[in-house]
Amino acid sequence: MNKMNDENKKFRDLFNESLKDIDIEKIYSDKSQNNNADEYNDDFEETLISLDSLIDTEYPREFRRSGVRDKTYKELKHINSHKKPYATIDLHQYDSTLSGLNALNQFFKEENGRHQFLKIIHGKGLHNKDSKSPMRAMVRRYLISTEKVLAYVPAEKNDGYDGATYVLVKN
Repeated sequence: MNKMNDENKKFRDLFNESLKDIDIEKIYSDKSQNNNADEYNDDFEETLISLDSLIDTEYPREFRRSGVRDKTYKELKHINSHKKPYATIDLHQYDSTLSGLNALNQFFKEENGRHQFLKIIHGKGLHNKDSKSPMRAMVRRYLISTEKVLAYVPAEKNDGYDGATYVLVKN
C-alpha cells in the first residue's frame, strides 16, 4: 500500500509540474469572451492516460482495429524495408513519461494526416532496474486510446524492434 501512495505522490508532483506554466484563469477568460468555443477543440483529440498506464502495465505488442485491410497491415509491419515514407519521433530525450506524453501529443497534432505511417522510438527499458519500459507502456496506451490510430506493431528487427513502434493512422 505504501508503494501505491509513493506512486500517487510521484504522479501528482509530475502533473503539477506540467501545469506550472499554464494560466487556467486566462484560458477560461479567453474562452468565455470567444463566441466560437469550438475553435479551441479544432485538431485536438483528448487522450486519457491513467496513473496505471504510466507505471508498470504492459500493453499488447500489436494492435489492429477492425476494418484495417490485410495488405495495409502487412505494409505497416515492413515500412522500413519497403521504403514507405513515415514520420518519426524519438522519446529517448525525455526524462519522464509525462514529458514524453506531452511530446507525443504535440507530434500527433503536428502530423495530423501528413503521413499514413509513423515511427515512435521509445526504448526497450534496458536501462531500468526491472528492464521494463514505462515510456513504451505509455506510448502503447496512448495509441490504443487514440481514435486516429488504426494499428501499431513493433518495429522491424533491424530498425529498433521492441524499442520502437510503427503506427498506421487515419488520413
